[in-house]
Amino acid sequence: MVFRSSLINYIGYIESAMLIHRAERYDIKGKKILEFHDKVYLNDVCLRNGLIGYRERDINAILENIIFSELKARGYTITVGVFDGYEIDFIAEKYKEKKYIQVCYLLRDENTVAREFGNLEKIKDNYEKIVISMDKMFPEERNGIQHIYLLDYLLKDK
Repeated sequence: MVFRSSLINYIGYIESAMLIHRAERYDIKGKKILEFHDKVYLNDVCLRNGLIGYRERDINAILENIIFSELKARGYTITVGVFDGYEIDFIAEKYKEKKYIQVCYLLRDENTVAREFGNLEKIKDNYEKIVISMDKMFPEERNGIQHIYLLDYLLKDK
């Protein structure tokens, strides 16, 4: 028990130093914040490379961290969505605006496309749903869900 409280304190100190940001998990169906399993994002992706070394296979996690930082910079409150056991990378909210966002490196096969778009298709509300990837040639929309090329998203007006 002492170890757990010490760990929570250390995480709090690291967060206060703005080295990391936590995103709480939000149950979309139950409309409540879940008590455990916050996701942690680094304020600077280079810290990750310094701590664990560069790992080319972790590109999805790096892109997700970049989009998290961009959403924070744009003034959004961010949670990680949970819907029927599936994870939605981000629920971004600002004033009355709400967006569901999935991030992936490439939509290279039908399984990936089904996972990234399918998670959002399960949510039956009218908020904006977006998949962001490095695919420049993927169609701009699928079943009402936008697809945005990563660099276009990062460079669009804030």
